[in-house]
Amino acid sequence: MKEIEPVDEEFDGEYEEDPEAGLMETEVIRIRDDGENGLEATTALKISDIPEEAEEKPKVSSPRPAPKKKKQGRKLKPAARLLLRIILVASLITGGWSGFQLYLGNKAYREGMNAYSKLSEKNTGNAPEEAVADDGLGIEYTPADFKALAEINSDIVGWITIPGTQIDYPIVQGPDNEYYLEHLFTKETNHTGCVFIDVTNHRDFSDQNNMLYAHHMRNGSMFSDLEGYRKEGFLEEHPYFVLQTLDAVYRVEPFADVLGDAYSTYNQTSFTDNTEFMNFIDNIRANSTFQTDTVVTEEDQILGLSTCRYDASEGRYAVFGKMVRVK
Repeated sequence: MKEIEPVDEEFDGEYEEDPEAGLMETEVIRIRDDGENGLEATTALKISDIPEEAEEKPKVSSPRPAPKKKKQGRKLKPAARLLLRIILVASLITGGWSGFQLYLGNKAYREGMNAYSKLSEKNTGNAPEEAVADDGLGIEYTPADFKALAEINSDIVGWITIPGTQIDYPIVQGPDNEYYLEHLFTKETNHTGCVFIDVTNHRDFSDQNNMLYAHHMRNGSMFSDLEGYRKEGFLEEHPYFVLQTLDAVYRVEPFADVLGDAYSTYNQTSFTDNTEFMNFIDNIRANSTFQTDTVVTEEDQILGLSTCRYDASEGRYAVFGKMVRVK
């Protein structure tokens, strides 16, 4: 049995107050357990040590620094925002329009090439035949069916071919030198245009200088291959043209070319006399990028093929050949 003994020997029944603490202290007591070899435990208690309620734990702040606030850019004024929208819309419209024009251009090229391809197949379906000139010169060509061509377009006057190139087209003569720049042989509106003889020339190619015109298309059609004569070796590979008129066939032998512009006078088609004509021939030869042994006299006729060139502003390029009738 446990026995509780007071620690103080005497107790007079009164408690002393601690004026500094303002609280009454409890008596210190000793708890003895006789069965535990005199083990003693003491406990001192104060009223102030007894919590009335559990205190709330303080909040622990995060050790990471608070994220920095993003700096807000300067806001555009309404007028500036409106201007940007206008620029954006204008750019989209311009880009769309350019793409549409490119599409139309490519479409026109394809339609033009297809039209002439079908025309060539329809017109030149006969087997090639050989025509031999009196001087022993020979050429190969496919006879043009001018009767069938005239049913399509009465402006037909001939057919021009440079073997081994894409130049293989009908020739027309329009009311001026502008109409067939924008119209096919079928008279459909198309930027590919058509090969045409100068409006001042006679339809039968009886002038001393007979001028043909056609576009230099970037897809390689019309007179694009003509510029090959500016390159070494091209003349040897393509030594002649074939010109078919309504009543004759000519082997045309290139003898000179001209690098000119929109104001060049190489397209002169008539001359006051033979002297003026021979001076014209001499001027062409003097400025040519190639030379040949072909002799041109005052009795001869020449054929000029003219087109644009892109290495000069408003540049023009023309190749001239002597016309030798073979049929």
